Amino acid sequence: MLELFNKYKASGFFTEALMVGRNLFNKNSGNADIFNEYFNLLCFQAQNAANTVADRRQFISQAEVALAFYSENTDLNEAKVKEIQAREAQLTGIVKIFNEEIDKQNTLVADKTTKDNNERLHLLEKLNIKLQNLSNKQEFDKVLGQIGSIDNILEKDVFCTSQQERYNQLTKHCTEAINKKLAVFERNENINYNQKAIEAYKSTFDFFKANENNENHMKIVERFFSFDASRLFNETLVYYNHVYSYILSKMNDDEKFILTKYAVMSERKEG
Repeated sequence: MLELFNKYKASGFFTEALMVGRNLFNKNSGNADIFNEYFNLLCFQAQNAANTVADRRQFISQAEVALAFYSENTDLNEAKVKEIQAREAQLTGIVKIFNEEIDKQNTLVADKTTKDNNERLHLLEKLNIKLQNLSNKQEFDKVLGQIGSIDNILEKDVFCTSQQERYNQLTKHCTEAINKKLAVFERNENINYNQKAIEAYKSTFDFFKANENNENHMKIVERFFSFDASRLFNETLVYYNHVYSYILSKMNDDEKFILTKYAVMSERKEG
């Protein structure tokens, strides 16, 4: 079967060659020729940069096992001992070079990750400053989305001390800015909401005064109950009560009943 092993190896079918070599070696673990062919191919694959890191590590492990089995099962003499020691040194050299390559790759990856994290933190700092100066809610939401997207791709688990400190400060300042801006936007929205409510109450009041003799008073209070009282300022509520009291004073009992029922059942739709 050694011929089949060499045939696969010569054709570049290394997976098949290793399968045959492993089978041969397991049946003849003390045979020097079989061991050398199988071990050499394992070492070649362990050094082949075209293979994945995981595969190269596996080939090294298989070579170590093969060498251990061969040492235990071959007929030892002085020449064999020296041969085995040479193989051990060869494998040690392969492992050393492999580990150096991995360390270099890890260093490059770590350097790139550190660089990427620094660039993203810098961008977050700029967006945080921009966020604090925005007065438009739509732009605020847009920048907030950008901050979230960048935050999601930060590799926080490999932050160095300085990066972690920057990120902690950014998080604190950004949270404070968001809370302040949201409070301002909410306040502005409520101001606009109250302005709409006051205008609706004034319109109803004016129309009612100009049409006091109109028998169907319900038509003039269509928007009067469309606003959520929980969002109204005290000043708005005072004006609302003033208009409401005035309207009630001009209605008969049946109209007051209908108006009150309408006020209770009306759905608040204004936003």
